Amino acid sequence: MRAETQVEVRAESVLRVLNARGLEVTAETRERVGSCKDLDLLDTWLDRAVTASRTEDLFADG
Repeated sequence: MRAETQVEVRAESVLRVLNARGLEVTAETRERVGSCKDLDLLDTWLDRAVTASRTEDLFADG
């Protein structure tokens, strides 16, 4: 899988987990996640999305 495709899939996964958990996904959050090209950072956000109490918790420390 191309790196660009991996980034797109990971960003979608982050947003999907947030939505599935019923957390508010603002346009700003959608833009920040969707524009991120750092796969490692997206992995971190995906891990945090599973346990976050608020969407803002994703972006703590990065």
